[in-house]
Amino acid sequence: MGKASFLPGLLLRFRPSHYDVTVTCAYPFTNWALRRPAFGRRPKHVFVTQNGDWAAYSDDAEYRLFDCDGLVCTNPDYLDRNSERYRAVLIPNGVDITRFRPGKADRASFGLPPSAPIVLMVSALIPSKNVGEGVTAVAAIPNAVLVVAGDGPQRAEIQDLAHRLLADRFINLTVSADRMPDLYRAADVFLHLSIDESFGNVFLEAMATGLPVVAYEYDRTVGSSETMPFSPTGAIRPVYRLNLNWR
Repeated sequence: MGKASFLPGLLLRFRPSHYDVTVTCAYPFTNWALRRPAFGRRPKHVFVTQNGDWAAYSDDAEYRLFDCDGLVCTNPDYLDRNSERYRAVLIPNGVDITRFRPGKADRASFGLPPSAPIVLMVSALIPSKNVGEGVTAVAAIPNAVLVVAGDGPQRAEIQDLAHRLLADRFINLTVSADRMPDLYRAADVFLHLSIDESFGNVFLEAMATGLPVVAYEYDRTVGSSETMPFSPTGAIRPVYRLNLNWR
């Protein structure tokens, strides 16, 4: 929604005086439109850092027109960085625990081996997700099978690396959103090695289904009771930590 193609329709239909609050996570165009000068009352504006907090703190020319009345920070890093400048609050993402919960594994429906240890990655195949590092790590674990649910521009590169290091112990899947809880339940451990996401929903999805999680150790993965909530049933297990120097 931050694309310029969305702007004409928004400007045509948006009447500032009709609203009390506007909310967006898109910058620049949507944010500019919602903050444009208006006759009479202009609604308060809240910006959500779902896609990053760069608009709020960057000094680059593109971001100098950024403005908001309230900033929703999806992780503690963003809150610490912006709380002195903006009225900011920490509101991390959540997960639907009626869908993502422990249950019986159905590996056969995904074509997965019935007894081998399954390491699951749910990720776009792009450089920032470090999927290649996951391939290398799992290659060192005898008999472990790496299942990657995702696609992206690095697909050929990742598949080539996996075929060289893992051979038939690598499976790349495309799974619909409604089947994702079943895929998590089919795995033994969840692996996610991105270190620059605003908030990795996949961590919560995996933990809510009862999977142990392997991640690099930094503030957003170690978390707290606010950013990595535990289920009241005790079904969610702690995060296993990998020091960033492991690379």
